[in-house]
This record gives sequence, C-alpha cells and structure tokens, in this order.
Amino acid sequence: MIKYVPSHLETNTYFQNARMNIKNVKHTIADLNFQSDKVVICGRGATDHPDFQPRFSTPTTNIESELYVVVDHSPQYARFINKPGNYALSLIVNPELPKKIISVEGRIYWFSTEYLEYDIPKIRFERNSGIAAISLANYFHVKYVLLSGMTLDEQYREFFEGGKSVINEVESRGTKVFTIHGNLTKKMTFVEWCQL
Repeated sequence: MIKYVPSHLETNTYFQNARMNIKNVKHTIADLNFQSDKVVICGRGATDHPDFQPRFSTPTTNIESELYVVVDHSPQYARFINKPGNYALSLIVNPELPKKIISVEGRIYWFSTEYLEYDIPKIRFERNSGIAAISLANYFHVKYVLLSGMTLDEQYREFFEGGKSVINEVESRGTKVFTIHGNLTKKMTFVEWCQL
C-alpha cells in the first residue's frame, strides 16, 4: 500500500515491485547484526577505494564489501550482481534482482522506502543506492561515514540535492559523513578519517 509518493517517482512500477517482493521477505535489515563506529561507503565514481572494513558498496562498484546496497528497479541491474554476501534490498527493486542474488549465494535483507506502508524497516534513499547506504549506516548507529567514489555528478546529478538532504538528516541524528571525492559533504582524507 502506498502512503505518499513524491510526484517524480514511477509509482506503478515501484508499487508492483513492492507488492511482489513483500511476499518473499524472510529477513529485514533489522536482522543484520552490524556493529561498528565507522564504515566506508564506496560508489563507482572512483576505482581506488580505501582498504578498510567494514564497507558498504553498490554492486556496480564491483568490490568486496560487508554489505551491498540496491534500490534499482531496472531488471538490467541484475548483471552487476556477481558476488556472494549480504545484500540490503529495497522493496522497489525489480523482482529479478533477488533471484540473481540467490543464484550467487547472497543473503537478502529487505527495507522499505518511507512512503510504502509495509511493516518492515523504512529508510530514506532518494532512488539512489549510494544514498541508501548512507541512511543504512545511520540506521545501524554508525558514528563516522567516509564516502569514496560517491560524487553524484554528471549522470547522477539529479540525486545531488537529495543526497545532501539525506546527509543533513543523518547528521542531525548523530552520524557524521565525510567524503574523499566530490563535494557532497565535508572533504577528508582517509588518514584523517581513521584518526577520528
């Protein structure tokens, strides 16, 4: 059931995907036992990321991570899913994506966008997997996040303002967010961030 949907979203596709995916929810992000004061979140805006664990990433980044985050509703996104591990999936993803995750021996932990009325954890993500990873870090009470390769420019410019808004929101709840690349938030080197 849809509570409120911003006008720019493809509500029919999202609603249909969520209605299909909710039937397959066995675990949610509430079932993940994630405890860390720090996390690096990696996107594909860079090819060289800090050697730090734990880290979250999008499957398109194609690196080993403790958590892969996906909110994409295109069935073509399945081609980027190629690693076993933990996947945090939004209910709005295309139903082909969970099938692909299972085929690579991945484990799925579901969440919902804030405007769908399903009884699973909700986070704000502005239709972008990297932004969802920032919200997830806050959900897990991470104190310090370092963004690597999340620039939200060029083809991702449409998500820039939403990304800044999500960062402001999570910072008001105690998660400090820094970046190596781009101007989404305060810049900091990996060495400086490790000293926090």
